[in-house]
Amino acid sequence: MQKSKIVETKPKYKLSIIIPHYKEPDAVVDLALSSIKIQAGVDFSKIQIVIVNDHSDVELRHYKNVKYLRRPTNGGCGMARQYGIDHTNSEYYMFMDADDVLFSATSLFCLFEAMKKEPDIIFGNFIEQSSDGTLTPHIFHNTWCHGKVYKRSYIKSIGLKFERGIMLSEDACFNIQALNRTKNIFRLEENIILWKFNPSSLTRKDGGTNRQNAYYFLEGQFIATRNLRDVEICPELVVNNCVYMYLTMQSQFWKGDLELKKQVEKRIIEYRKEFEDLYINIQDTHFNKIFNSRFIEHSKDVYWKPIETYDQFYERIEKENYVNIK
Repeated sequence: MQKSKIVETKPKYKLSIIIPHYKEPDAVVDLALSSIKIQAGVDFSKIQIVIVNDHSDVELRHYKNVKYLRRPTNGGCGMARQYGIDHTNSEYYMFMDADDVLFSATSLFCLFEAMKKEPDIIFGNFIEQSSDGTLTPHIFHNTWCHGKVYKRSYIKSIGLKFERGIMLSEDACFNIQALNRTKNIFRLEENIILWKFNPSSLTRKDGGTNRQNAYYFLEGQFIATRNLRDVEICPELVVNNCVYMYLTMQSQFWKGDLELKKQVEKRIIEYRKEFEDLYINIQDTHFNKIFNSRFIEHSKDVYWKPIETYDQFYERIEKENYVNIK
């Protein structure tokens, strides 16, 4: 008996805009939806807007032409995004936070023009708003989902999903894998998203960034590095992560939370030992090969004031927190 062929359903929409929601009030979500509805030069019949309630007790009023989904349990932004991916039918999808807005009235027009090239990923820019209203441009920032559009068939072909249990920096783990499995990336010069300041968001707590963020970032990098071992860029990824965690720890981000400090240091040691075969010794002079000189100069003057070299740092934490890796 001849087996029947499985026929792939043709996507109903060109683009799904997936918006995770957790306790944001109607007034905040109104701004996000309004920024979509004022878009010029696009056919809205090709756009699917989806709000994913991450098991929040705040119910939004229902808007016309918006699909509402509700997760059975709370799993964080990554799980809400994945739920949206799994329950939409479009060729491409993108993410907006509930407190984001599209940067201009032609943001979607620019994305639709880029989609004509049929890339696996569209890599646009975004603007971040600080607590004092200052706007900071992020040019081709590879870890955040802001300003990026993903081709569904490509992400499915590499078996990539948001990881359960990564509550912060979940987009870094996702994007590093997505961006390093393809060369078919369309770089878009325009700003797509305005990441508005929301003091209640997880990433904005503790005076600007949640202290747990560094730990979750490293957890995500464990997963991403394991999954990218066969990719040429993997040794560079290991070096980048080592330097990032070194600079983060030198900044004393834990702010007196010694338990968190020990937790992160332990994972740094485990990470370094697991990927020792990919590791390249880092000297102060090596920084310019990893980060551009402007970033390093800015970091040392403003955010991080390293009190020891990387090698001194690693030798110290290894003595203080030795972990036996089998």
